[in-house]
Amino acid sequence: MAKILENKKFENGYFLLKVDQGGEATPGQFYMLHPKDGGLLLPRPLSIFDQDKETTTFLIAVVGKGTKTLEDLHVGDPIEMEGPYGNGFEKPNGKKTLCIGGGTGIAPFYHMSKFWKDEDFSIRIGLRERSEELEEIFERASDSIEFVYGGFVTEKMSVENIDQMYTCGPIPMMKSVFEKRENLPVYISLEERMGCGFGACLACSCETKSGRKKTCVDGPVYSGEEMLWESK
Repeated sequence: MAKILENKKFENGYFLLKVDQGGEATPGQFYMLHPKDGGLLLPRPLSIFDQDKETTTFLIAVVGKGTKTLEDLHVGDPIEMEGPYGNGFEKPNGKKTLCIGGGTGIAPFYHMSKFWKDEDFSIRIGLRERSEELEEIFERASDSIEFVYGGFVTEKMSVENIDQMYTCGPIPMMKSVFEKRENLPVYISLEERMGCGFGACLACSCETKSGRKKTCVDGPVYSGEEMLWESK
């Protein structure tokens, strides 16, 4: 059982939830969070925003009753935290990587830029409204970052001198990244509803070119080539 260490709210509907349980999860992996008071019927899958050996932080947007329950937690409140689950992104190993995130899909790229700090990342962030707080946080981790507000994050996106792309966020955004890849490898992280996180409930299954896959155990990171984009 973890405890809440910090619940930092931003003006644009996002908040950072830090708990007193750490680890060494791979960027792109996730945890299942469930308040001890039973405020959520099912746990929520959340990507890691930041982590060290003692703490883990999640970037969350209030989009419904479940995330509002998490936003209402206070410092010291207990929370069930299971994981890490899933397959994250592969370490670039010297490949120049363009990361494109939208909404809460930006979370893995903050973790990534710190976890693999010696790799060559460019990060492109898309949000509906400007957030000076998030700008400041991301700029601490990367000196190659661009924010796009209120438009399409893939507009005027250059892939010159890029070896591969990582993306996480809304399906239309990731589909646009794939369409503009110019034959570059693209790896996507699906944001799916989940019931368990370890493949038992089948709630997060999705169709791929090689058949149905469980996003929680086979993903959430897939090759863009594997996706049946026409079904998304």
